[in-house]
Amino acid sequence: MNIFSYSNFKNSIGIILLWIGPPLIYFLKGYSSLGSGSVFTGICYFLGILLMLNDTPIKLGYKPNLLLFQVGISFLLISIFYFIFYNGDKGSFNSEIINFVFLALYLLFLLKAKNSIQGYLPIIILFFTLITNLALIYSISTNPAYVIGSRATVQFKSATGDFAGNPHMYSRNGLAGFIISILLIFKNDLTLWLKNSALVRLAAHANLWISLLVIVLTQTRVTFISLILVMLCILIFVFPLKSFLKVTHWYVVGFYMSIFYYLNVLNNRYSFVELINNYFNSFLGLVYKALNTGLNLGKNDDIDDSAMGRVSNFNYFIELWNENPINFLFGFGYRFRYIDIPVLESFINFGFIGFLLYLSFNFILLVCSIKAFKSNSIFQIFLGLFYLHTFLAIFSSGRPLDFTYWIAFLVFIRFLGIEDNELNNS
Repeated sequence: MNIFSYSNFKNSIGIILLWIGPPLIYFLKGYSSLGSGSVFTGICYFLGILLMLNDTPIKLGYKPNLLLFQVGISFLLISIFYFIFYNGDKGSFNSEIINFVFLALYLLFLLKAKNSIQGYLPIIILFFTLITNLALIYSISTNPAYVIGSRATVQFKSATGDFAGNPHMYSRNGLAGFIISILLIFKNDLTLWLKNSALVRLAAHANLWISLLVIVLTQTRVTFISLILVMLCILIFVFPLKSFLKVTHWYVVGFYMSIFYYLNVLNNRYSFVELINNYFNSFLGLVYKALNTGLNLGKNDDIDDSAMGRVSNFNYFIELWNENPINFLFGFGYRFRYIDIPVLESFINFGFIGFLLYLSFNFILLVCSIKAFKSNSIFQIFLGLFYLHTFLAIFSSGRPLDFTYWIAFLVFIRFLGIEDNELNNS
């Protein structure tokens, strides 16, 4: 990647703006006094689509992962059919149409993006996640209402006057930042843009630890479990432990010496290490509490409210099944009920065929992700590791057609398993 491509650089920013960028958009929206309105978000997404425009002829494109494409798009088409003809939530009709239009445009321009863009995306991801992590830390440090020990997020004042925030998106951003940083530090990729840049190396080392701090501060269970799983996969499949011990550059050594010095100052003044340890122990307690609630179906004495909500929804699913299992053949309709377990909701909403397609799609994604661990491409490995978070999330939070899920799914469909040197136009 010796010759800079403005088109690939611009397209990369567009792709990342809709995929990795929403937490940063959320931060900018909050600090622009636009509150919870969707206009600013829509403008940013439209800007991302415009940035994805390139000179690839409209009749030509690059082949995606065909198996993922066939199964994933089949599920989307069934969902659109239910949305039009069997809709249980007419109140969200307009916003859902906008989401489907954005997804269609995003897929179209992903198919027009060159395979060589994979040499640019890791660097863009690095700086997007770093800026977003710093934005979160700035937000909580300047928020007088933030209490140490509570879940960190960017808060904005809603139309009702209440303060709202979403720690999950910042936690997910922290995981993305950790994965891309550790890959850029320890993995050599000859196709990578700016692969020998000192700025990139320093940014990766800084983002690695800031990302871990963000994961601790946001206290999101699925991200914490994903982090453990990611680290195990890195050590087992990606590169061995000895890769972490190689001699590094002098400026990186200087960076860590500075960090250790300031950490010592913080620890002496504010008991920083003890504070992080308390965060960690508190979070482990929350994870244990949630797992105990889920495994005992809420019959234990000390229950977790969030996990108990999913237990209640699971019990509702069992009741529906016991009443008349034949109804599950075709499902109960688009957005019939919010279950907060995407896999179960796909069964309730879209019936057996929809459930089978959704489950098969994610199982194929998991297999492709594991295969990507052995790739020579940093971006391919990133996709494989980052999908682990999504795989856990579809069993624990959200809806099967959540916009953030499908933006990521479309990226996986386009690139996962498609190496940089496979310039296979169709």
